[in-house]
Formats: sequence, C-alpha cells, structure tokens
Amino acid sequence: MTASASWTLAALVAVQAAQAPAFKSGVELVVVDVQVVDGRGYPIESLTPDAFNVTIDGHVRRVVSAELTKYAAGQTAGAVPNPAAAAPPAPSETASAPKASRIFVIAVDETSFAPLQVLAAMIAASQFIDHLEPQDYVGAYAYPTGTLEMSVTRDHEKAKKDLERVAGLFDPPISRLKIGASEVIDIKAGDRDVMRRVVERECGRSGGAGCNTQVSMEVDSLSKYFETQTAMSLAGLRNIIQSLATVPGRKTLVVVSGGLIASDRIGAQPNIGLEAFGFAHDAAAGNVNMYVLHMDNSFLDSYSVRTAMASADSQMRDSGLASLGLELVAGATGGSLVHVEGTQPERAFDRVTRETSAYYLLGVEPADADRDGKSHAIRVAVKQRGASVRSRASVTIPAVRK
Repeated sequence: MTASASWTLAALVAVQAAQAPAFKSGVELVVVDVQVVDGRGYPIESLTPDAFNVTIDGHVRRVVSAELTKYAAGQTAGAVPNPAAAAPPAPSETASAPKASRIFVIAVDETSFAPLQVLAAMIAASQFIDHLEPQDYVGAYAYPTGTLEMSVTRDHEKAKKDLERVAGLFDPPISRLKIGASEVIDIKAGDRDVMRRVVERECGRSGGAGCNTQVSMEVDSLSKYFETQTAMSLAGLRNIIQSLATVPGRKTLVVVSGGLIASDRIGAQPNIGLEAFGFAHDAAAGNVNMYVLHMDNSFLDSYSVRTAMASADSQMRDSGLASLGLELVAGATGGSLVHVEGTQPERAFDRVTRETSAYYLLGVEPADADRDGKSHAIRVAVKQRGASVRSRASVTIPAVRK
C-alpha cells in the first residue's frame, strides 16, 4: 500500500472547511490543536489563552487565541457523566446547527496478535464505532499487510465489517531454547553475565562450547526476527500516517497493537529511537492525533505454549520492551499510550471517545527566527493542576518570502 491509497472522502473537504475557525490578528499565527483533559479523560472546556504555555525550541511564544471545538458526546459503554459539562441546549436551539465531524482511523498491527488474541480487541473496536456520532467518519486498516482498503466513511457498519476481516498473524520462530526478548537484547549488547546465565539454564553448568555456540546462533536468529518484525510494523504505521496527510482536517489515529519490541540498551537492536522521532514530522504535517493502545497479553503469553521461548526470568521485562516501542512512537508524535491489561479493552476505547469530544485551536505568535521552513520542537502546557495535554511534538513554520 502506498501513500497514494484511495480515501473515500467526497463530501469531507466541504465539511472540514466549514468547521475551520478564522483567526483575526495582525500577524500570521501558527495554529496548534490541543486536547486538555482531566484525570478521568474528560475535556476541560473553560480555558482562556493565558492558561496555556507554549514553547518553540524551548522559547516561550505568546498564545493569542484559544478557540474550543466541541463535538456531540457519544455515550460510551461505562461512561460516567462529566460533572463539569454544561447542560445541553434545548432542542429548539440546536435544530438548525451543523454538527461537527470527527475522523477516526483504527489501525491494527496484525503481526502483533496471535489469532485468538485479536478477537477481543476487534470486538472492543466495533463497540467503539457503535458509540460514535452518526456524522463521525471512521475507517479500519490492518498493517503491515495492507489487507484492508484505506478509506474513511460515515457508513459505520462497513467499518465494523472491515474489522471482522482483521487477522492475528503473530508467528514467532520455533525454538528448543527458552530465550526471552530481553535476554536476546542483553546478549547482543555484550552482556556476558546474561549469556552465562542463559547457557547454564539451558544446558547446565557443564554446557561447554557447544552450548555457547547453540545459544549464540539462537540469539542471532531471534534478534534478526525482532528487527524484521519491528521494521515491518514501523513501515506500515508510518505509511498510514503519511497517507492521512491527503485527508483534510484533524484526524485521530487509534493504533491497536499487541506490542512493538524496542531495545533499551546501547548496541542492541531493534534500536528505534531515531526512527520513532521521524514520525513526529509526519504526524504534524498530516494533522494526525495519535492514541496507541497496547493490548498487553504478557508479551503474547510468553510467546505462547507452542514456542515457549521466553523464560520466567525475563517475562516481566519482555512485556516492558514490547510496550517500549509503542511508547517511543506515541511520545514522538505527541500522542498518548494507553496500556490495556486483561480482558476489558473497551475501557481504553471509551477513554478515546471521551478525550476526543473537544479540543482547542491555539493561535500562537512565532518569532521571526521560527519562520525558516524547518521543523521545530513545540511543547504545550497548561497551568491547571491535574490536567493532561495532548498536542503535536513538532511544527514547521513556512519561511518568510523575501
């Protein structure tokens, strides 16, 4: 699937254009969309420009305006009414008012789920679609396989049907040794103590050179497997983000994954730190807001009974490494990582519904030095205690024409 993938959005351009705010100012402002939520994920809707603190490359920039865009709040499965929300207007006041539309894309990493494990996540995603407003656009996409058409539509039943086609394709290599992902990374980083411990565990204290060779070969094989799987997932996800740049308006990308292995040690792979930060520019350029849902199955039940690869010594850290890659991607894009344990993934989707029910568009006044056409780090904070901010991590400001 390429970035020229087809998006069924005939009416969407006009809808988003009608919803775009107009800023009145004597200078050209940088427009930044920001979600501000409380501890339960409800939007905080009463903030003024002076409540925001914005820095570009660490330097404070003036917030000229802050306009709240609020969507109709769909009722989630276990939602508790927001006590801070204002009462809805009488029907007569809203009869002719246009309803704003959100755009959601649910992206599922098929290679991160075993066949049975993907089912609960897709049922929860289907329920998430049920709780969207009729005017909301939604699409489902499976990566890195690209088995579903990249499209967003108001036909929510079509999106749910697409989710039924998502498959769990996690298929690790069969191994006679029980070597966990964290042990692979440690050994590839040159940790001799871990190598000795694995050899003793797998072959006994008298394992000898033959066991050392066997463990080394197995570690090399598993390391290459992790690198390949991680590279495929990252490429598939980045393609989705880049393709979303062709869709007008603000998009929310909900990534559903069983894990993305990343090294936490220097000298070992997969080292995705720099690559993850490359996502920041793409997400900002495409106006993509990301939620990354890590469906933690204790690192796929320690690679499943069939393979029994991971040892008891490494299972907890293996799970952390499976989350680390997702955390790096979410952090680089200014998105949110939601850790989902157990059999209730619908709670994570409910939080996405709540948090995306309103956002602010900030008009930020850049300095002349910012107007160079290059990417700059941007950070948005608020002064209100207990608030969480979701905002892009980078911004590109067009150069001044001379």
